[in-house]
Amino acid sequence: STYLELGYGVYEDDDTSVSLTVGAGNGMYVTEEDFNVVNVGLTVSAGSMSASYIINPDSETNFLVVGYSF
Repeated sequence: STYLELGYGVYEDDDTSVSLTVGAGNGMYVTEEDFNVVNVGLTVSAGSMSASYIINPDSETNFLVVGYSF
């Protein structure tokens, strides 16, 4: 199996950042064996808080991840 992920910082301020990610893979990362996009995400961070909305177009699922750094 192979997995590649690219990230790009869209916006950055003193305390806030926004980034986009796209990941693609094959084998265990997909519903079929073909190489396909399996991760499209948007992350917003402000101070010690962050939130990511992630879509997997291959398996038609989505996730909302919220984080706090101590």
